[in-house]
Amino acid sequence: MNTSASPVPAAEPLRRANIPDHLVLNGRPLELRLTLAARRALSARREPLDVEMLLLFSCLVAKRLAFRDVPDPDVVARASLTGPVTVSYKVMLVRTCESASRPPTTETLPIERPQRYVPKWLALDYAGGQWRGEFGYCPDRNH
Repeated sequence: MNTSASPVPAAEPLRRANIPDHLVLNGRPLELRLTLAARRALSARREPLDVEMLLLFSCLVAKRLAFRDVPDPDVVARASLTGPVTVSYKVMLVRTCESASRPPTTETLPIERPQRYVPKWLALDYAGGQWRGEFGYCPDRNH
């Protein structure tokens, strides 16, 4: 699993016919903000990749983005982006706060209406052979 919280350069609107400008997760639209490098890497990708957006409820609410070669089967929603590339969304309850001396204890959070927590946008970049990105809940990319 490869994770990153690095800011992503500003993305241009998508113009390639084979990559959508949005996906639908749990009946909610997810705007895709991809850099030119990300669009090129997605178009050329032949191996499976799952971009997992993870919302963690613990001492604080945290967002994580993971890039997985093997998709986690325990997600709230998953949609196809390109042939082998999927985007998924997961919500987890963390029973203990994370510390340097012990990893958090997590469990899948049962949600009555999971579509309420689907992010509004996902931004991706591909640089130096590594994926990075972020997701958010407000149209402004800073939230």
